[in-house]
Amino acid sequence: MEQEGIIRYAWTQTATTLQVSPDVLQTFLEVRDQAYRHRLLGVTPTGTAYGNLSLRLPDGSVLITGTGTSAFPHLQPQHLAQIRQWSLPRFWLDWQGETLPSSEVFSHLAAYEGDLRIYAILHTHQHHWWKQWHRHKHVPGTDAQFHAGTHLLAEEITWLVQTRPLPLPAAICLRGHTDGWLLLFESLNSLDRWLSQPNLQRLLPVKKSS
Repeated sequence: MEQEGIIRYAWTQTATTLQVSPDVLQTFLEVRDQAYRHRLLGVTPTGTAYGNLSLRLPDGSVLITGTGTSAFPHLQPQHLAQIRQWSLPRFWLDWQGETLPSSEVFSHLAAYEGDLRIYAILHTHQHHWWKQWHRHKHVPGTDAQFHAGTHLLAEEITWLVQTRPLPLPAAICLRGHTDGWLLLFESLNSLDRWLSQPNLQRLLPVKKSS
């Protein structure tokens, strides 16, 4: 049975401050709040928070929204975490900030590790996208046996982006994570532009005719 929102990774915290330029921080928070307004992040009617945003920084660290923050209409720097180091085999990370990284952080880190072209990732839950597309074989996706926040899902994501290089921006259907999608972009600006018209089909490969 799939269980969401559970922290499964091991971690160490080295500092409570972020080492991110003010301009990057402001843009990241603006893009995150825009995603919230489009309901790509938020909370379900049953009270379950969903969705998270991350950015690969020039120094190789990763900025990500903190666990439990998806329900907030507006975020502040204290709601973010910066990942300085990580190990996928150990399922461990070293972070700084005031809020523990999202439980989905290794899905993001796995994609960054597998494809150096990726610089921004939005994880969202969209039932109508899922219902329409998750069974389509031409849609890139993970196997249904791999569930949210797990080491196996992270390994599958790394394998997928390494063996099936996707034209960016792109979308990965998380078939073992109900309603889940991982949206991949070459920059935060690219994600910001997509949010002006957030249509999933703009991120999917064209189905080849048989």
